[in-house]
Amino acid sequence: MSHNAAKRRRRFVESLPSRNADTFSDGRAWVGHGIQPDIKAAPAVADLRGGGDTVLAAALAALKPQLKK
Repeated sequence: MSHNAAKRRRRFVESLPSRNADTFSDGRAWVGHGIQPDIKAAPAVADLRGGGDTVLAAALAALKPQLKK
């Protein structure tokens, strides 16, 4: 294999995504940590009893400014 071909192959292999599916793209492990939400919202007992959805309401509130654009 010529020097240029070896260099191209090395560049190609380095550009491939990581084969380790247990890490974020920057290499940090997510196993044991989970994927943390950007917006934290917990269901409330009163909402569950009354048929409300606190988590959905938080998601809609976060998306509403983006939907206006």
